[in-house]
Amino acid sequence: MATSAVTQQDVIQPRQERSQSTHDKIVEAGRDLIRAGQFDQAGFRQIVETAGVSVGAFYGRFRNKEALFQFVLDQFFAETLTWAETTTHGIEAKSTTLDDALTGAVRTMIDLFARDLGLMRAIYLRTRLQDNPDLLKKVSTFDGACFVHIDRMILAHASQIKHADPREALHFGMRVLGAYLRDTLFFQNCPERKVSLGRNSKIEKEAINLLKRYLTGST
Repeated sequence: MATSAVTQQDVIQPRQERSQSTHDKIVEAGRDLIRAGQFDQAGFRQIVETAGVSVGAFYGRFRNKEALFQFVLDQFFAETLTWAETTTHGIEAKSTTLDDALTGAVRTMIDLFARDLGLMRAIYLRTRLQDNPDLLKKVSTFDGACFVHIDRMILAHASQIKHADPREALHFGMRVLGAYLRDTLFFQNCPERKVSLGRNSKIEKEAINLLKRYLTGST
């Protein structure tokens, strides 16, 4: 199913507090179903029942089910990009070495996943299971915007990167790291094998070592 950016025709913005409350209930229900990996399979009635609103209330705010998905996606991306910019600026201000920056970059990426792991997993799977150029473009734009902040933080110490092209080396290293984190957190992180995402956790140490070894040739 092809998608496009949310337009004013797709989403009717609430003008009153009561209408805003109904709008928020629908959005949260949509986010919960996406997070649980049930949105695409859910019937329209399941969505309104989860939200606790009427069919008319839904159509008074969203043109259809896909418009709700796109709204949730855009809202999540906007919130996360604001968080990523603030977080990386804070880390950058305290980083005096490449090691500091690499640790901060890995922690930022893990925290990005941890902010809403279920939603991130569902979005990733949708890009893999659906032939949807618009969605791929939107996700790629989001990834690029996040990496801009991480790039800046690490490339401030580019002289310590042992590669003829530090920027290209960093981009490749971040793609490898992203694939490693996605595989571990999306597909190995299950109740029977719960992955710790805390500070100094095994995954954090492995990810820092992976990136450091690639960029500097040391551990």
